[in-house]
Amino acid sequence: MAFFNQDDDGAKTVVFMGGSETVLGFAAGATRRRRVVLIALGAGLAVAVIGAFAVTRYLDADAARRIVDSYGSLSRCLLGEPLGEGERASMRFRAVQLDALSLGETKRSKGAAWPDRCATHAHALAVGLGASNIVKAKAPTLLDETKAVADALEKKDGYWQDASRVVDAMFDSAAAAGLVRVEKPEVEAPARARGVLSIDEPGRGAALTNKATDIQTVHPERHASKLVRFLVGDPTLNTTLLCEVAADRASCAPVAKSILEADALGARLLGTASDDATPVIFAARGKKGSFRSTGERLSTDESHGAHADKSGRIAVLETRREVTSVLTIDGARTESHRIQLRGPELLSAQLLWGRLVVVGTGRDGLSLASGTVNADGPSALENIGVLAGANRGKASAKPPLLEDLITGCEMAGGLVVRVATGGARAGSAAGKATAARDFLAFRAASGWSPPFALPRAGGALSCRGGEASVTRVDAGASALDAVVSHNNCGTVDCRETRIVLSDLLAGEVGLAPTEPLWAVGLEDKLLVVWQAAQRGGLRMRLAPPGTIATAADVILFDDLVANGVMVAESRLFAVRLLPAERFVVVLLSTSKGLRAIRVSANGTVTPVTI
Repeated sequence: MAFFNQDDDGAKTVVFMGGSETVLGFAAGATRRRRVVLIALGAGLAVAVIGAFAVTRYLDADAARRIVDSYGSLSRCLLGEPLGEGERASMRFRAVQLDALSLGETKRSKGAAWPDRCATHAHALAVGLGASNIVKAKAPTLLDETKAVADALEKKDGYWQDASRVVDAMFDSAAAAGLVRVEKPEVEAPARARGVLSIDEPGRGAALTNKATDIQTVHPERHASKLVRFLVGDPTLNTTLLCEVAADRASCAPVAKSILEADALGARLLGTASDDATPVIFAARGKKGSFRSTGERLSTDESHGAHADKSGRIAVLETRREVTSVLTIDGARTESHRIQLRGPELLSAQLLWGRLVVVGTGRDGLSLASGTVNADGPSALENIGVLAGANRGKASAKPPLLEDLITGCEMAGGLVVRVATGGARAGSAAGKATAARDFLAFRAASGWSPPFALPRAGGALSCRGGEASVTRVDAGASALDAVVSHNNCGTVDCRETRIVLSDLLAGEVGLAPTEPLWAVGLEDKLLVVWQAAQRGGLRMRLAPPGTIATAADVILFDDLVANGVMVAESRLFAVRLLPAERFVVVLLSTSKGLRAIRVSANGTVTPVTI
């Protein structure tokens, strides 16, 4: 027997059946009811999962758009043009940074100046990265690295800080994630980064030496000419190099062994030489005579000066038993000619480009005279004039005193002679406070002009067509108090311009030199070179003295790059300026050897290739 319950649709459900059939009926009904419930629950869960997946895909797509846009914007804002093959982001950042440092804190507008304005794009990139699971999986550190870049850009002093590590880390991770830069021309790019010489680039400026060289062992010609010649006598080189730099060429070669045997450390260039002649080398600063650079000895007596001309003739100024003579050497013919003075007592003498110049003492004080020198010896001396108000100082102690009282420089159509009196050493780049006086006299085709006194003693002498300049630097109480004194000199007087470094840098302490700055005249302009603070690189300005305070900086050398990365300590140890008539050689002592940069009067900067 069985009992049924009729459902609304007419179906019948067994409610009771005798024996075991009753239990089975109830179990079957319960199973059908559970199946309906499970199907309903499963359908709802599937809808939820599908919805969540669609939202995730939408979020990643939106994040991808943010990432692509902000990455392109940040790249352009921070680095400018796309990186070249193998170029590191940090090196481009550093090149742009050197230019940005020229702007200085006082001229910057927060938020509009580079790299501050790039922080917005870094933050936008971080937002996009935070919403993208795909990028997180490929480059899990990129988000944190992007935030680090944003933080670095937002710092008040971020424009001069070293951001190389975080910049490289972010761009390396972006490459690993497969991010590709799209161009965003509407984003302001930095000024195009100019290539700056560093010790990593021997192809752009071959080293004169291949190991660290003490710049104090570099000894230039005493008298400035149309070329730059100098000796490099660092003992670690195991030789002495004679180097010559012209406007379009440069060379270095070891000097002869016989000169080194006489006195390797005392070799000097005390004389002059024509453009296409080899200069005379003096052993032991002239105490042990003079040599041709090929090693043949010219004089065994104490020598003070010489001139070598293109014909091969050489004249040497020497002293034997307190008698000063001119030794002329023409092929196999060698003759000695005693200097004859009428009246004054010989105090100092020098040979300058085939001309004998002497300073004598007489009744009227110190006087200057000159004569020509040829194969037959010096001609009769012509009186140039009295050095009015000159102080003999220590010069009266032991005449004839042939110190470097007389120096000169060659220019087209003539020469300029400087006489330093009272013990001041001519040619000092820095100059020292002294009561001594310096005098200039010009020699042109029409003859000599009378000597006249300079406003102050010391400084670097350089010449150009018909004029000369004398430039010196005096240190102050602080780096910004240093004073550059520049004299433009004609045949009768000089016009002096004095520039305080704080005016030159417009008060920018961040660009103040870490070492004393260097300055020299170049044609009608003034060249100033300095190492700017800890991160500003080696900089220069070249402009007429009256406008140099507003002239733009030019970066000559980045001293904080080595082996393709930024370094904490400067790789530049010392600097010297060696002037010629139409260019200046900026000589750099670096951790990898001597480098040289040629600066022309028109502002062209060229690494010197040996």
